[in-house]
Amino acid sequence: MKQHKEVEKKSPKSSSTEHVKSPELKGGSIGADPVVPITDKTNPKGTRLIMQVLEKENLNVAYYNVVGNKGSAGVDGMTVKELKPYLKERWTRLQSELERGTY
Repeated sequence: MKQHKEVEKKSPKSSSTEHVKSPELKGGSIGADPVVPITDKTNPKGTRLIMQVLEKENLNVAYYNVVGNKGSAGVDGMTVKELKPYLKERWTRLQSELERGTY
């Protein structure tokens, strides 16, 4: 028998709290909202930001922090141990998709 999960959600118009059933129990989709490209041609700041994020030194620091923290698997189920070979095989394509905002 499935139990209905409820989460508290504050209403922006008042301080009252209402209960909302979680989307996974209503048949809704789970996960992040659709992606909007970061590299908006009209906003060079967004383009510069993604390029800073993708700098090799920044990515290495992030990777070693995850490895050092023994990070747990994400929603995709990939473990830290599987991450390095995955990135080595797919990095060129992933980098290109991130730069274009099509990931």
